[in-house]
Amino acid sequence: MACKVAREAGYELLWIDACCIDKSSSAELAEAINSMFEWYRLSDVCYAFLADVPHSDDPQKVYSRFWDSRWHKRGWTLQELVAPDRVIFLTRTWTFLGTKSGLARTIEEVTGIDFDILIGRAPIDSVSVARRMAWAAERETTRLEDRAYSLLGIFGVHMAPIYGEGPNAFLRLQDEILRTVPDQTIFVWGRHTTSSPGLLASSPSSFEGSTDYRVMSPVDFASKLRLRIEEVPPLHAVATPQGIRIKLLCLDVNKFPDIAGSIPDLQPLPEKASCRNCREKCTHMLLAILRCQDRDGDLVALPLRRSPPDHEKGLYVGYELCPPHSGSWNGPTRMFFLPEVALAQLRAHRPLSAVDVSILHHHFSPPSSRSSRQVSLKKGRLRSWPLDWEGAGAVEFEFSLDSIRKLAASGFHLSPLQCNQSSRTIDVSFTLYSTSSNPLSPVAGYSAKTEGDDRYHI
Repeated sequence: MACKVAREAGYELLWIDACCIDKSSSAELAEAINSMFEWYRLSDVCYAFLADVPHSDDPQKVYSRFWDSRWHKRGWTLQELVAPDRVIFLTRTWTFLGTKSGLARTIEEVTGIDFDILIGRAPIDSVSVARRMAWAAERETTRLEDRAYSLLGIFGVHMAPIYGEGPNAFLRLQDEILRTVPDQTIFVWGRHTTSSPGLLASSPSSFEGSTDYRVMSPVDFASKLRLRIEEVPPLHAVATPQGIRIKLLCLDVNKFPDIAGSIPDLQPLPEKASCRNCREKCTHMLLAILRCQDRDGDLVALPLRRSPPDHEKGLYVGYELCPPHSGSWNGPTRMFFLPEVALAQLRAHRPLSAVDVSILHHHFSPPSSRSSRQVSLKKGRLRSWPLDWEGAGAVEFEFSLDSIRKLAASGFHLSPLQCNQSSRTIDVSFTLYSTSSNPLSPVAGYSAKTEGDDRYHI
């Protein structure tokens, strides 16, 4: 039917991605994946066959089958929609449904892709990296790697496909974007994260909601912060074994607590942190200001924590406090927004300095600065190693942040620890709540005992 439709329209040649690529040839497959966007762009017309849309459908209606078509959720169809000048939509009976230009307002509502991009009024590279990633955030592919490979043309980059590499494909895609696209919105994903403390996202899904960030010119950025143009760092970034090397304007939070205090959500300040975990997370923290802003004109800053001296993988991203100190805990905060009151402080005190930093890429977890003492909770009993009670100091129990992150990601919240201590015995108890219930409902309770004097990490 595809050939019949094309022939009736006066075309002699037709290319179909589903059957015109010899997937047994790795060379041909690699060429097709890297060239497909350009082939679509140079085509006279692209026909989009919607197998789940009936011929009687009215795509202008909000509850039409066109709005819910699986075609809008597939990863590979993003470039089929964006690249060609002309796209004609066909129903499941191969009848005409509409064109991309004629349905541009509807398609913008369905996909989030800008109207000006759809009608060809603006080039695709005028859209920030974060916004382009957001277009693909909810799209799916059969192969995990194709979530990255289907975006090569969207960002104008090329790389060899390696099926079997899994999520590493998306990391390689971001590395290629860093090398060729001067745009720091690639770092603006996920206000809170329970996954990697690195600079790069693990999948396009991380960019869901990152539609309103735009790159700033050096002049606009310098004007915003009252800087000289030569004080604005370049956007160049490079991936190294120590992390992503980049020069950023940074604020040392510990040296300027008053300025940090003017930034929403950056509380408590380091000297006010009330537990050891919180103090460790706040100490030696930099705020790196990116050359981009949100829809309200607020600059975006990433919290960077310095690693211990023996750790060589660079800084990592994230500011986190333990419940109950953090209130409603959604995971580490990886972005802050600088309102006008914070910008006024920065302009007045000029505390920013351009710093060459190496930031964790993605693969590495933040190092533990704790001692080798371990504690495990098993069958209601707290067992500890080593059993060297003599000469030890006061006892203090804390939840591990890794455990809190994993529980939060699974929809659970921990109550504060309850400790009752006698001369040689300590009773420790806590309650596990389900955050999916409203109000919070306890789902389990645990208690444990141990003897001796030491600090324990549960």
